Amino acid sequence: MVKIVPFNHPLTPLDLEALRTELKNRPEEERDLLVVSLGQEHKAREWVEHYNHNRPINKIHLIELRTDRKAGRLHQARADVGAGQRSARRRQADR
Repeated sequence: MVKIVPFNHPLTPLDLEALRTELKNRPEEERDLLVVSLGQEHKAREWVEHYNHNRPINKIHLIELRTDRKAGRLHQARADVGAGQRSARRRQADR
């Protein structure tokens, strides 16, 4: 199961509590949960470590797009595209 945290705020323990509530409402669910965020609070990481330590199923895995080496290239690609567009606008303005 995948949950994408809105990109207008970092992952917080409050977001994770909402996920725990959702998992409680799905007692038949045995899959792990992948949470994708643009950033995360340090307390959220601690919350996940504690949660996973006590659960044999429904573990939570985090992907933070800003720092994840494998999946975080999306954020870097956006920055590269933006830089390329700015360079093109400068070249056009210089003409």
